[in-house]
Amino acid sequence: MFATSKIHHTEDLEVIPADSRGHRPSALFWLWFASNLTIGDFLIGLLAQDYDLGYSSTVIALAIGTVLGGVLVALMSIMGPIFGMSQMRIGRYTFGRKGGIVMSLLQWGNTLGWFTFNSIIAASALTLAIGTKFYAIPIIITILLVLGLILLGHRTILRFERGMSLVLGVLFIIILAYSIEKIGVFGSSTVPAVFSAVSFGWIVAFSFSYIMSWGPYASDYSKHLEPSVSRKKIALYVLLGAGLASFFSEFVGFYVGMATNSTSPNPAQPLAQFLGKYALVGLYFLFLGGLSANAINLYSNTMSIRAAGIRMDRKYIAVIVSAIAGVLAYLGYNSFYISYENFLFILDYWITPWIAVMLVDFFMRYRQYLKGGYREVVNYRAIFSYLLGIIVSVPFMYPSEYFIGPIARILGFDISYFVSFIVAGLTYYILQRRHENKSLNPLPS
Repeated sequence: MFATSKIHHTEDLEVIPADSRGHRPSALFWLWFASNLTIGDFLIGLLAQDYDLGYSSTVIALAIGTVLGGVLVALMSIMGPIFGMSQMRIGRYTFGRKGGIVMSLLQWGNTLGWFTFNSIIAASALTLAIGTKFYAIPIIITILLVLGLILLGHRTILRFERGMSLVLGVLFIIILAYSIEKIGVFGSSTVPAVFSAVSFGWIVAFSFSYIMSWGPYASDYSKHLEPSVSRKKIALYVLLGAGLASFFSEFVGFYVGMATNSTSPNPAQPLAQFLGKYALVGLYFLFLGGLSANAINLYSNTMSIRAAGIRMDRKYIAVIVSAIAGVLAYLGYNSFYISYENFLFILDYWITPWIAVMLVDFFMRYRQYLKGGYREVVNYRAIFSYLLGIIVSVPFMYPSEYFIGPIARILGFDISYFVSFIVAGLTYYILQRRHENKSLNPLPS
């Protein structure tokens, strides 16, 4: 493999020296397992129940979306040990020193959004658990605990995630066992299931959009591994950790959704209602899951804004972002469900074409980067491919009732993620290949 020192730049504050890294890719399994045994996935399962697709079709749709999204996160993770940098820093190789700044800002918004939504759900659970009517108190407690983890550093986060993977795993198994005992293995509905391609497509899209949104975080944690660690093992541990936890969380959420039809504005209420006298167990599970996911969100948020050129110490950035998320969480509590569905789509639209360009560029050029560093101020080929992927996918978008693309209106659901991924990736491959051919065979003078 390649020495990290070859890619060290004075402007990059996040390079991890090769001799300061670990060699156990299994650590990634526990980190991604814990961060995906959360309420975000759980609520996707709750949302899936609303589409009345039936047991088997819903489970298959959730599995397809999870696997497709998990593969992207796994592939992105293999970049970390090679470059020794955070994911958005690596993006500056692909999009250029200045072109990558815009992507870093988008990721900062993405992590802020997830931090806010997970804080809402975690605080909602804590509100019911402690019986307070003052929602601001649980919000403050939730955010301060996450902030404390970030201030303690990366090693503390890894230990916390490993511990949470065991605690949350046990709690999920308890909730699932109780669900099966209460409503049966395949649910309690006596209404025959009717397959709907529209409903199936929506559930795949929800599941895919959640796990895929971890893509811009991937190398933030794999960068701590030695360059010689097997890429296949890295990808496998990430896929298994994130995929198994995400699917299991959605599966449990779907079971709870089959048993309840709660309309409470508090997203923790359906689980509390379902568990009855065991409600406290479920509520604290949601709360701990929110802390686990948000430790990842806030840590990556600080690195994203630094990758955009902000030189402020990460600790100060974490404090400022925590304050912003606290205000947004307090304001967004009453419109949570509508906001969550729209958020899963709108804020994630930028990610799939970005991942496509990043992966194509990585497999085509990473050896060149390791030898020569940043070669372009702005990679217009990458930016053009990225923007084209988004533009072409607009007719396929269906983020809300406020905007429905013409093709999405016909289909009845959103497939824009897949369109933008294919278009952006293929376009960049063609443009980059032509660029390399011109460089190798310049025109005679």
